[in-house]
Amino acid sequence: MATLNTKLVSVKVYRNGAEITREGTVSLSAGTQLLEVCGISSNAALDTVRLYAPEGVVCANQHFADPSDRPEDKPSDKIREELDNLKKKISIRELQQELWKTNGDFSSRAQQSAEDVRNYIRDLPTVLEELDAEIAGYRKEIKKLERDLKEQTRQESLPVLTAELTVPRNAVYSFEVRYFDYAANWTPVYEIHTDGEQPMELRTRARVHQDTGEDWKGVEMSLFTGNPVTSGNLPELPPVYLKIRVPAPVASALYKRANYNTSAKSMAPMDAEADDEMVEMEEAYEAPMMRAVTGNAAIRSEETMTEYILPGRWDVPRSGEGTMADLKTDTLPAVYRIAAVPSASPYAYLVAEVAVTELPFSEGIDAAVYYKELYTGNAYISGDLTKETLDITLGQEERVHVSRKEVAQKTSTSLFKGQKVTEHRFETRMTNLSSDPIKITVKDQIPVSREKEITVETVELSGFSLDKETGLLTKEVPLPAGETVTLTLSYKVAWPKDKQLRETRN
Repeated sequence: MATLNTKLVSVKVYRNGAEITREGTVSLSAGTQLLEVCGISSNAALDTVRLYAPEGVVCANQHFADPSDRPEDKPSDKIREELDNLKKKISIRELQQELWKTNGDFSSRAQQSAEDVRNYIRDLPTVLEELDAEIAGYRKEIKKLERDLKEQTRQESLPVLTAELTVPRNAVYSFEVRYFDYAANWTPVYEIHTDGEQPMELRTRARVHQDTGEDWKGVEMSLFTGNPVTSGNLPELPPVYLKIRVPAPVASALYKRANYNTSAKSMAPMDAEADDEMVEMEEAYEAPMMRAVTGNAAIRSEETMTEYILPGRWDVPRSGEGTMADLKTDTLPAVYRIAAVPSASPYAYLVAEVAVTELPFSEGIDAAVYYKELYTGNAYISGDLTKETLDITLGQEERVHVSRKEVAQKTSTSLFKGQKVTEHRFETRMTNLSSDPIKITVKDQIPVSREKEITVETVELSGFSLDKETGLLTKEVPLPAGETVTLTLSYKVAWPKDKQLRETRN
């Protein structure tokens, strides 16, 4: 029986799993013979393993060998024998050391000559050093053999494909093995790089993970946006029927779940309604998969998915944090401004306004933000196509100090109208800590009434523009270098004095 040892040469990584390609050569004699194919990973989906033979070689009767049928004299057994021999040698050398030390006691040996004593004392250090060196050498060999044993044991535990070959002539033949392994995946990683002046760079990268049992070294690698496991079938639409729904008591569905012995006849009137309710309660959806876009990789679009061929060869160690690959850099025109929302945060922020049509994706993503190559945090970027522009927060603006406080609140009762009236007055102070003039966009709000009994009246807005539907206030404020600007916001709220007032956010 001939043995074909294969080497990993390329991988095609999907969002869940990878197609592995291995190659190997073996010398075969003309005629019919058995071939063992080694190297297939332990997580391989065995029903996907395919052996590709060179032209003229016929493969038949392919199957995976039973581990119990493998020969008893395995390479790992020979390594274990070598380990045992080395451990015995260490024991012997350690015993020799003890004997040399013990023989240094001359008190019980009256016939020992002075010359023998001198020779013993002279030779003892040299002998002990030689024995220590031998022991250290053996232990070094043991460590290497233990690593070899671990790897060899792993190799012997891997599945082995056996095939019956018919070979036309004596020669060295090349074979290829392909299979799918679920212990690999890749995920998109997004980064925003900006200096606050030039257009932003949105970099799309990929983090490749694998735990196939071996390190990927120097392999050709490509990434697929699809996932063969969840490709599925074209959905079919069954008929939709309308009926009058009679709501069932909430306990009926639970009662049905808990009492399986209840007769079908007695439960029949409730079953349809209960089942409808349980379906509505139990239905879930799978979140859409991020669509990764790449540039540094060569792109090949197919009917069902896109392949990104990474340049060069790649190393991806098993387990660990994975390997990062650069895919694409998109340039996003942006308008930068400093913004603050004093009622919600005591900080000012650097914000980039981007047109939604410029975004290279339609789903929301989480991106790491680098301002002048300094990591400032993460920003969620929504792909909401219902908006024209999108604000991306790049980090806190330390050149501006912001504070907001309520400086007055006065409540009075109107006997004539039977109303209670409260006046709120807020003061926002912004200080430019830099030596350059700055413009800052300030956002604030006043409450909005959805009930006729409650009225809101503005008293002072300090030049804020007001959206009456939402109560949102916006103003562009110039901040001279080193100076402080104060904005005042005041409004009144009136409601029936015999009722309680509360605020909600929805």
